[in-house]
Amino acid sequence: MPLRPLAATLAAGLLVASALLVASPAAADTPDDVALSGDPNVLAVDDGEIWVGTASGGIDKIAADGSTTHLADLGAQVSVLTVAGDYLLVGLASSPVSVARVDRTSGAVVSSTIPGGILGLAGIAAAGSRISIVATTGESFTADLDTMVVVADAVTPGCQAVTLAVVAGSEIVPCIDVNGWRIRMLSDPSGAWTLVSGLPVSHALAGTASGVVHVGAMSGTSVTRYQVSGASVTPLAPLTVPTAPFALATSPDGSRLLVASPFAGQVALVDLVTGAVIGGVSVPAGAPVAFVGDADHVAVARAFDAEVALFAAPRFTLPAAVELTSDEALTITATETGMPGARYTSLRWQTDTGSGWTDVPAATTSTLALPSSAVVDGARYRIVATSALFGEVASAPAVVTVAHSELAATGAESGTLALAATVLMLAGAVLLAARRRTLASR
Repeated sequence: MPLRPLAATLAAGLLVASALLVASPAAADTPDDVALSGDPNVLAVDDGEIWVGTASGGIDKIAADGSTTHLADLGAQVSVLTVAGDYLLVGLASSPVSVARVDRTSGAVVSSTIPGGILGLAGIAAAGSRISIVATTGESFTADLDTMVVVADAVTPGCQAVTLAVVAGSEIVPCIDVNGWRIRMLSDPSGAWTLVSGLPVSHALAGTASGVVHVGAMSGTSVTRYQVSGASVTPLAPLTVPTAPFALATSPDGSRLLVASPFAGQVALVDLVTGAVIGGVSVPAGAPVAFVGDADHVAVARAFDAEVALFAAPRFTLPAAVELTSDEALTITATETGMPGARYTSLRWQTDTGSGWTDVPAATTSTLALPSSAVVDGARYRIVATSALFGEVASAPAVVTVAHSELAATGAESGTLALAATVLMLAGAVLLAARRRTLASR
């Protein structure tokens, strides 16, 4: 390696493994609050968009960038909200109780009264053009999505239904009667019931694509779980959570569970693979909850503030590859690319030279700076953000390649030639001296 000027050497010596401040950590418990047309009562999510039904009968849309659109006013409290293709299906606490189909683009409304003088709706689910509707008094109905004509389907005597959830293609109805809390398949009204623990209020039942049903409660710190397969319901080991599981939501990939308690004002995130609590935040009177698009974005309805709080996992992007010469210092700047509501409490850089990830000392902001002497050819670097709700979130790594500069190679070659020339000169001098001694002796 060639000698460098003294000033350059001193400058390199002053570089330490540190990050130059570019983006300050945001407060972990301060989400992006989105104002609504009324107090949020129910949430529905589809394709990264959040649909909110309010206590005053409004339907609001929150786009992925946090902007809002007021879509419709339905004149009665929205008690149930679900997405069915191009439409929203809405249960209204009107008198008489009705169900409405709302066009997601135009806001056009088609509504129908639920027959039988029922007192309220527990849930609505759609499968193709067929709509399933369950009343709180145990009656079930069907409707056609195109005509919105509602007809009675079946009655479950003594069942006070609380919600309707679609889990692995099966429609699940939890009810309470003299025997306690039970769940059954809507498609089999005369089928077997399964007793469940807890209190599955309208927001406290969530399922995964693999058929696992999670049931919450208004008190305690336990979430009971059941495996649904066909018409059978098998109990699984319960989960322990840090707050009363009044509202639940599962991530689309089934790997995480959101648990919210409006009474404690807390929201926790649970890893369903390990059962560990990843993190939690405080949200005043927050319920219900929903994952938005993926496991990295969360919406929490602020029940009495006419707002939805948006939380997002912090996401950073690094250059995939960084090329340096052997005497060049390393600088990598992480670009924040998370969705609105991203918060983190700390940052740190890590490196992997082949033996696993280790922390880079003193590298705790969004730009990493290392002297050339600390850079290893082929090493990987990443930034890790710590979030109160989402835990540790690591970026994709940047791979560093160190190439020997032409100047260094030329210098090495010149040094070799100079050494060879010196050896030849010394050898010539020795031969010349020996020749002179030989001539002098004659």
